[in-house]
Amino acid sequence: MKSQPRSRHELEQALQDQMSALSASCNGYDGGDLWEGPRIATTIYNLVNDGRSKKIVSVLTQLGLRNKISFVSYASPQISGNVLSWHPLCAINMNASTATYVPYLGDAPTKPTKIKFNKWWEEAVFENRSGQTLSRMNLVFALRSKDGGSHYDAELPISPYLELKETGGGWMYSENGSVQSGKPIRNAHLATIRQIAYELQLTLSVIL
Repeated sequence: MKSQPRSRHELEQALQDQMSALSASCNGYDGGDLWEGPRIATTIYNLVNDGRSKKIVSVLTQLGLRNKISFVSYASPQISGNVLSWHPLCAINMNASTATYVPYLGDAPTKPTKIKFNKWWEEAVFENRSGQTLSRMNLVFALRSKDGGSHYDAELPISPYLELKETGGGWMYSENGSVQSGKPIRNAHLATIRQIAYELQLTLSVIL
């Protein structure tokens, strides 16, 4: 079957459209619609992911930008010898009766760095107590392809993604505000994807 390449104008419009979709989903998430998380992952996938075959090529690659620009990263290095789980892109917000994960957005405890795409995409954004890690790529793929972005798998494999989703790596809270025991703090995976979207928005703001 014959095909026609997209024009530069089409690709630039696609970038604008995807960034508008990302902004709308982020605004919804910030307003309390956590179900926007998988849609955020799908938009990130469209913007940056290239498949192993030539059939899946990201908008940024088609525009010749993905490997030319530097990506903003808020993933501070893991502390050597730390025996606790690590999730550098989100924080725990607690009150007297509940606790939840929230993205840092611009209030992260460390300054962001700028790195090339492959390092950013494959950089760990979660490490559990056993030393297993989850990268931005792993998280985007899980949310997009397995957990609601474009498909719901009947089962989710036991993995760092599932651990991040269900327990946040083992952090707990009780009704008196303690994180020592009680109920698991959920949705760290969604807070993390929101922070990744924030990184991407900052990254692309210089070219839009």
